[in-house]
Amino acid sequence: AAVVLVPVADADQKRAGQRELGGTVGVPGKKRRVLREDRVAPLDPPHDDIGDLRFALVPVWPDALKPADPIRVEIVGAPADLAKLSPLTESEIEKTGTIALSKYNKLMVVSPRATVFGYPWMDTLVHEYTHLIASNSDIPLPVWLGEGLAEYYSTFQLERGGREAVLGGLIDNHLARLNDTVLIPLNDLLNINHESSLYNEGSRRSVLYAQSWALTHLILLGEPNRTKELG
Repeated sequence: AAVVLVPVADADQKRAGQRELGGTVGVPGKKRRVLREDRVAPLDPPHDDIGDLRFALVPVWPDALKPADPIRVEIVGAPADLAKLSPLTESEIEKTGTIALSKYNKLMVVSPRATVFGYPWMDTLVHEYTHLIASNSDIPLPVWLGEGLAEYYSTFQLERGGREAVLGGLIDNHLARLNDTVLIPLNDLLNINHESSLYNEGSRRSVLYAQSWALTHLILLGEPNRTKELG
């Protein structure tokens, strides 16, 4: 699936319908390598990294290879423009710190130039593309697992000329957050939904992302292997 980047200059015309830490929290520095099957040929250079992510998603979503249509990525100039493209209001975007989202079978992202220091936009696109694949799956995911998988795959990197994907890289910001704040109790984390206050509060949402990532990382790469338990 090719990626089509679409700058959206005029979004008005594009409107669419607890516990205290008792020590250091760590995540194993282990990574996973996924080999591309022969039937999934690398794309012609330059590599379409987001589209190539599909073959690395197959172990979790067997249907990940099916979408053949181009991946539409709409780039807007400011968070306010994102509100005009999505179901979120400007106040909701400001409150949650939303910079991108997957909706209507496409990706919508605010240009890094709209932020003071920029942000890792490719990681963000991979995160949202993972959500896009998940939304097309017949298996609904709880919030913690959906965000955990999106963050887990956001470190995706291609090696060996696109023949191999490296997954599960450590995310320094998450590790720092896990060790400098009060964590969400596990039972609360597992029961968060999209209407939960923890999901919609920017100050705690970063903790939700960090814990979801750490738990997913442990399930997929920890010992003993717990991948089958996701089923």
